Amino acid sequence: MSQKGSKITIFQAEVERTTSLLCKEIYAGNKLPHEHLIEAKLAEAYKVSRMVIRQTLARLESFGMVQIEPYKGATVAPITIERIRSEYEIVGMMEGYATKLATKNMTAVDIQKLEEIQAEHRLVTDDDVHKWHERNKQFHGAINRRCGNKKLMKLIAQHIKFTNYWFLSFRGFYQNLDTHEEILQAIKGGDGESARKLMENHIVSACDIVIENIQTNIPIGAFRVG
Repeated sequence: MSQKGSKITIFQAEVERTTSLLCKEIYAGNKLPHEHLIEAKLAEAYKVSRMVIRQTLARLESFGMVQIEPYKGATVAPITIERIRSEYEIVGMMEGYATKLATKNMTAVDIQKLEEIQAEHRLVTDDDVHKWHERNKQFHGAINRRCGNKKLMKLIAQHIKFTNYWFLSFRGFYQNLDTHEEILQAIKGGDGESARKLMENHIVSACDIVIENIQTNIPIGAFRVG
């Protein structure tokens, strides 16, 4: 690899790292809505250049997490109930369509893998949040990867960073794995449209539970606005 190529790779890695770190701070409420994000302070905190911070803020603006205004700089965008709902609806539509596309591409080996993931998922205890999430991610990922649309997969990956945070924020709430079984059976039967509807409803229904928990447990002004 050339020296120039190496520098680009390092720069991109730094942007990825700082984007991830700042995302976590915003999601956790350590950076509050409308709070100014000062480039120099962020660069010092994350031990990167201001150029990396500018790129990070630009990426977060594209995610809808940061607002950048001329002459005012960057601020944390409000995380509203409406924003959370819209993100889940977007992910539901995208994953639903990905599932429909994937249905016609599934092989016997792919189906067997989904069945194995489902069987392993049922063995996870309710208190093992991280293992439960890992099995859930494997199930959805195994389907999405077979959709054959790289752009769609990239968009899903971008948006689920937001929804996954809220999904994991409330320990003890788990979706019924029977829905995964229904999706799997629709895929096995080659019914892409039914699989699409099931997946979309599966994701959007999770949003209703998340919002109920947010409204019950998180006061307005602490982590959310409205």
